[in-house]
Amino acid sequence: MLSRIENEHNFLNRIIFSDEATFNVINKVNKHNCRIWGSENPDAAQEVERNSPKINMWCALSHDTVIGPFFFAETSVMANIYLALLQIYAIPQMQHL
Repeated sequence: MLSRIENEHNFLNRIIFSDEATFNVINKVNKHNCRIWGSENPDAAQEVERNSPKINMWCALSHDTVIGPFFFAETSVMANIYLALLQIYAIPQMQHL
């Protein structure tokens, strides 16, 4: 990777990072895919309300552009829904970069 960056001036301009997240309406952070680093062990339990209203969101970043955010209407994002997001929404926007 470092070699490509050194030898190809625009290499990083062709990379796009994307991720999705779930936001709960009750102001609780979904820590499943989120890691918070600290100097102390939190060692605390957090109660979670099951089946609380939530929204799923997707976003992508390139060297100079934000693609999204895209909010899913579905409560559960399966492979076919994610593929539709990429084909209908994300890839057409990426082609203009």
